[in-house]
Amino acid sequence: MIFSGVQQGSTVIDPDSNLPANADTIVVNGITYTFSTAETGGALNDGDKTVFTSVTATGDNLATLLIDLEDAIEANDPSFASGGSRVQARSTGTGLTLVDTLVLTSLATGSYDVVTSGVTSAARPAEVDGTSFSSTTITVNTKAGIKFNSDGLPNEFNIAELEILDFSDGAANMDDDPANSPQITVDFGTIGEANGMTQFGASYTPVFITQNGSRFGTFAGVSLNTSGLMTALFDNGETRPIFQLPVATFTNVNGLEGRTGNVWNATEDSGDFTLRTPDNGPAGQTIQSALEASTVDIGEEFTNMIVVQRAYSAAAKIISTADQMLEELMRTKR
Repeated sequence: MIFSGVQQGSTVIDPDSNLPANADTIVVNGITYTFSTAETGGALNDGDKTVFTSVTATGDNLATLLIDLEDAIEANDPSFASGGSRVQARSTGTGLTLVDTLVLTSLATGSYDVVTSGVTSAARPAEVDGTSFSSTTITVNTKAGIKFNSDGLPNEFNIAELEILDFSDGAANMDDDPANSPQITVDFGTIGEANGMTQFGASYTPVFITQNGSRFGTFAGVSLNTSGLMTALFDNGETRPIFQLPVATFTNVNGLEGRTGNVWNATEDSGDFTLRTPDNGPAGQTIQSALEASTVDIGEEFTNMIVVQRAYSAAAKIISTADQMLEELMRTKR
């Protein structure tokens, strides 16, 4: 059995060696797991700390061992959640016989040790970063994603890809599995250069700002131009066209039929109306907040003026009469 150190502290069990012997042990994150050739019940996935190891002629011994070891770690160590990706029996293809690697990744809670002295020997050495030795403790480190030097420039990147799992809509996981989608490649720039992620603690002045959006705005009103385009206005300075106001024209406007309230109806003489864009061809302009002279009923306006004038005269007469009564009262007193 060979244990190999992999980037980010992963630990790999390689199939090209002997299986652990009965009563061999491995310690992962302070918990000891014992290999047994006669595990109680002889079944996988029982959740205890005994890992079934048996030499058979079926060729699936290592695959069986690794799956049972993964289940035992997930069942006994809260740091390795069941069904998660921090401990996995990896496959190079399909089928149980191709599950030949156990990968232990780093934990967000900090470093932990994998003690291989219970399964390694001169005949079955452990290999960490290319160095072989018969008994060892492998420290799985949790490294910072990005480190910066005193100048605010990056001097270490420990993130290369982003893995996204368990989409709620059933989309394929982005985990580099051939059956799913590849992970997202992350580019934070070049180490020692300010062409990507930087960390400057001092004050600074932006040289330029590129903006492709704006803050949330509430509706503030509408405006209408001479061509009939109605535009919504928002308090963040944004505008949005919402409606094109048409103007109806007739072939014979003198053939329209007048109605009460200065309203006109189409008739056979006037012909059907044609909707046009204002300020174009025979259609006039649309002027915001203006009242056309043609919309004023002269007779009605004169009537209103006379009514107001009579009311004013009556009020003036009342004041004059009251003044005369007061004057008569004063003479009577004298």
